[in-house]
Amino acid sequence: NSPDVVLVAAESAGPSPRDLVRKLRRESNGKSPIVILYADQPDMEMIGQSILQGAADVLMKPFDRDILQFKLQQAGVLD
Repeated sequence: NSPDVVLVAAESAGPSPRDLVRKLRRESNGKSPIVILYADQPDMEMIGQSILQGAADVLMKPFDRDILQFKLQQAGVLD
């Protein structure tokens, strides 16, 4: 039972966003969740590696409801 969308804080403790995206993709049993990262600082290497592993997009803080809604529409989660 996999979620439809996963929001991942790029600066959180634990596995790197790249590794977390890879793990979510590997353990999804055919239905991969849409992964969106959010970050305080633009780390182009982390963003690039995460997108190469399957992240759908990146949000830079601060973001508001309208931006989140737009990103979810782009990812095909919302109509």
